[in-house]
Amino acid sequence: MDKQSKPLTAKDLNRMRERVKLKLTNIKKFIDSCGNTITDKTQIVITAQQKLNGVKVLEEELETLFKQYLDIEEDEKSSNKSDEEMLELLEERDEIEASLKCLLSKYNANDVAMIENKSNHDSDLKSYIDHIELKSKLPEIPLPIF
Repeated sequence: MDKQSKPLTAKDLNRMRERVKLKLTNIKKFIDSCGNTITDKTQIVITAQQKLNGVKVLEEELETLFKQYLDIEEDEKSSNKSDEEMLELLEERDEIEASLKCLLSKYNANDVAMIENKSNHDSDLKSYIDHIELKSKLPEIPLPIF
């Protein structure tokens, strides 16, 4: 009998749930450490986007896991405990997704502001250079004739 045809037990599902919980914890650590350890904004944006994609995959895994919990037969007490833990994981996943989206919008907004500031700075610099060129014209000097 292969692993796919074997019915899952509560122990198997608990292991799967713990694996998902660990992934969520790692993503949460990334969010917490973003401002402190990572200074490259591009790296933050790319990594946050990858983590957000991973969170979306985890949402599907959690839904599948929740359905599998409903399919197995277990006593009422452990069933309620499993339901509570699954709901906590779903809530934590939603919070992490919101945090990642906020992080992305923060850095994308900063990038847009930096680009706008740069273009304003460039136009100010160009007008200043044009002004200096107009003020500091040298008189024409005739070329020597040989």
